[in-house]
Amino acid sequence: YPVYYKIYFQHYVSYQVTTETLSNLLHTNIIPNCPAADQIGNILPLTMDETKDVLQNGTHWEHLFPTGTVIVNWECFNVTKLDNIGEIIERISTCFILKSKSNNRIQSLSFGTQYSTKFGDVYDIDYYGDLDINSLIGHFLSHMIHLERSSKESKVFPAVHFPREIPLEAAKYALDKVLTGFKYGCWGHGGSIASESDFCLDIPLLPYGSSSL
Repeated sequence: YPVYYKIYFQHYVSYQVTTETLSNLLHTNIIPNCPAADQIGNILPLTMDETKDVLQNGTHWEHLFPTGTVIVNWECFNVTKLDNIGEIIERISTCFILKSKSNNRIQSLSFGTQYSTKFGDVYDIDYYGDLDINSLIGHFLSHMIHLERSSKESKVFPAVHFPREIPLEAAKYALDKVLTGFKYGCWGHGGSIASESDFCLDIPLLPYGSSSL
């Protein structure tokens, strides 16, 4: 039997919301007045070619991926193995980055993975970089703007995964203040595990229970 190792832990918060509620939220004054609003305009979408260039650039790895591990929708990859980057690109739908105004350094990055279910669209966000709650929320809202434009379903299920160094309760509280009308799916601590044989399996660990789906 293969031996499995837990190699990366994250916090996560998931929600369910109607697209009507999401649209109302994004087009009211709640978003412009939230602390993360200033960052939204500076968070830029990347094409898949641009995303590939960022992932291949080792100068970003230490800040964005200090463990060398990238998780996309619960699937674990070693970003230092360049052969994995094509597989990462195949799995993601969107990528956003926030750059420093002073030195053009990438401060934070997030992947979005969107797929359909019989209940509605599921949209997973994986956040990396600055351990800053406003940056996390800015990325979340940037993905929600994209989701509102791209989803044709009446209900969507967004979730955000982020480094455990960002306090879970504080992040959840800050998100609550912004996401009026969103309902919780689940929240807690999650991780991915990999076998010693291939070190790249997509087996999620959800100690607080599975998704509301």
